Amino acid sequence: LGLLSFRAERWTVRNPFSFRIDKQTGDGWQEIYNGDATVRVGRAFLNHVKVPLGDASIKQLRFTVTSPPNTGILIDDIRITPARPQKIAGVQVVPFTLPALVGAHASPLVKLKITTTGILNPISLTGVTATLDSTADQSPIESVYVSPRPGGLSVTSDTAVDASDWKVRSTKSIKASLKLAEGENIVWVNCRLKKDSNIDQRIGAAVSQVTFSNRAVSCQVVPPSMQRLGVAVRNGGDDGVHTYRIPGLATTNKGTLIGVYDARRRGGGDLPGDIDVGKSRSTDGGRTWEPMKVIMDMGDDPAWRYDGIGDPAVLVDKTTGTIWVAATWSHGNRSWRGSGPGLKPEETG
Repeated sequence: LGLLSFRAERWTVRNPFSFRIDKQTGDGWQEIYNGDATVRVGRAFLNHVKVPLGDASIKQLRFTVTSPPNTGILIDDIRITPARPQKIAGVQVVPFTLPALVGAHASPLVKLKITTTGILNPISLTGVTATLDSTADQSPIESVYVSPRPGGLSVTSDTAVDASDWKVRSTKSIKASLKLAEGENIVWVNCRLKKDSNIDQRIGAAVSQVTFSNRAVSCQVVPPSMQRLGVAVRNGGDDGVHTYRIPGLATTNKGTLIGVYDARRRGGGDLPGDIDVGKSRSTDGGRTWEPMKVIMDMGDDPAWRYDGIGDPAVLVDKTTGTIWVAATWSHGNRSWRGSGPGLKPEETG
């Protein structure tokens, strides 16, 4: 009895692909894990595979992979740990720096590292008690929730707690329901900011207690990580665009902020693709922004890979006041690997 765990890295998205683990108990081989769809492509061992071994008669384990030539799976940190009751080994508040953004789905407020040992009778995180801090007397927070990821997730009525009445330097209990894994668990207290929040202030929260399904643990109260506020000028899905990336920002001679970025219409991938350059403009120091304008669009013919243009840079000539924006145009596959010698659009980027 125990747990098989390892880190895995798939090297290609091409098919055919399969990844299986079988056990041998003396009665032949039996599959115990199918990673065909769950092991993802990506560096830094994105996949942390955990396979329960609920059979004391296992004699051997067999790993098999089917993949195109010169590809496969890289496996690291493989271990088999005995089955022991899960225990909380430590709770730590981790300092971090990540701005809280007005207009984002959610922003991180507190980062917790919860360390456990054992896999039997898993423990769940059920709540966090925190005290709000701010450089202003008025709280900018609309709602809070606990998640294994820092912000980015949609806040729903099922997971979010109304925090519009959470006063500065007052304490609130935030409910959670997260099952803990063996080892290190990173947990975030996320918040959604009010639309009229003053971005000149900073916010943070100090955690005094973490509650689990079996007991409560008091934390050593440390000064909170005070985060700057900002504005999420573009979110994925705005104006029907899948992803916004590669921002550039400049200030004109009149003090206007000009932001430029990729508007990746169909997906998050790089050039070539259906990508235009968008521009956002603010005349009040970034507090509010005008609707996006597309300032570079080289075409949308699928035969030329939508004539994508991206990776913009913006420059203000302080002498003349001229605002320049430069970007890479990919007529067909001319962005990176497709570029060749020559200067014509059909030859190079």
